[in-house]
Amino acid sequence: SKVLLSFKYNNDKIFPALKAVGDAGAALGMDSSSMKEVVRRIGQMTSSQKVSREYLDPLQERGIDVYGALSKEYNMSIAQVYDAVSSGKFNGVEVSDLLVKSMEDTFGGSMDEIAKTLQGLTSTLEDAQAELANAYGEGYNRIRKEGVQKEIDYLTGEQGERLQKAEDAIGEFQASEENKQELLVRQKK
Repeated sequence: SKVLLSFKYNNDKIFPALKAVGDAGAALGMDSSSMKEVVRRIGQMTSSQKVSREYLDPLQERGIDVYGALSKEYNMSIAQVYDAVSSGKFNGVEVSDLLVKSMEDTFGGSMDEIAKTLQGLTSTLEDAQAELANAYGEGYNRIRKEGVQKEIDYLTGEQGERLQKAEDAIGEFQASEENKQELLVRQKK
């Protein structure tokens, strides 16, 4: 939804678009980055109001028959669709709406169907576990940052200066002891 909002996508269309992409992704076995790419391309078409192969080809490569949908909708051959896209004859808002509708018609309900399978249930479980791990990580990072900042403040403040002097003295002592050991070894030879 953030991606679509960044492209000024109509708020009323966001949920249906995400559901259509989710259903297509479920049916076609897309990972989340592929689905995000599909959403991004739809958003780009909408915001630019243009259609290009740059926007369509990534969808086609992921299994969404964009050229077939355009061919059917505009009663054109695939070759004519390619020419029309290259010539800039399609409106990006209309085509993005058409593609969302096409994904709904072709893949509608796929997320619900897959969610009931072992693979879907396993995926849902993995998502829930990942969310728990994310929550742990966020809590850990938030509190740990406070501790790290306090440690930095401690080591760079007045106490840090005292510790540096102590460490300097310890270093001198250690070097002095090593020098004495080496002297004893040399004297025994």
